[in-house]
Amino acid sequence: MKKFIRLSIIPLSFLSASAFANFGLSIDGMNANIERCFKQTQLIEQGIPAEKLSARSCTRVINNTWTSRKSESAARVNRGLVYLHKGSKDRALKDFVRAAKIYPQRYEAHIAAAQLLFAKQAFSEALAHYDKAIDIKGQDPSLLKNRRLTALSLENDRSQQVSMKLGKDPMEESLQ
Repeated sequence: MKKFIRLSIIPLSFLSASAFANFGLSIDGMNANIERCFKQTQLIEQGIPAEKLSARSCTRVINNTWTSRKSESAARVNRGLVYLHKGSKDRALKDFVRAAKIYPQRYEAHIAAAQLLFAKQAFSEALAHYDKAIDIKGQDPSLLKNRRLTALSLENDRSQQVSMKLGKDPMEESLQ
């Protein structure tokens, strides 16, 4: 997945400066975290080794109460990419699924979740994410191909389960 997301936060002009001081937060600090979060995904694209990456700034954006759902979703996708690059597939999947849930129009979250769910052989869940991505993006040939492969895998998985319930060996049936 090569597409990375630039983050934005909700406008803060309606809050007084004293509100920031009370919580020890600053607009500059938040903007710096957004920029560092985005920078991590650029480093991945440049081939930087996983041990040099950090999800901390993305986590700060996610945990900030000022962050819009759209921006939180983008930060979760970016953090998920960092986790994935570091080999933490379960943590990445959790972020991708959450990103898709809090902002359902986040196409990249659906694709990333679908790919990891497919790898875990969770075909039904992967299919749902591919369907949502197709709803958002349209008839993209690679998306349609991946969806077909997922649907075939789901169908094959279900037929194997039925065969096993009937006491038949799925491998034996495929040889006939």
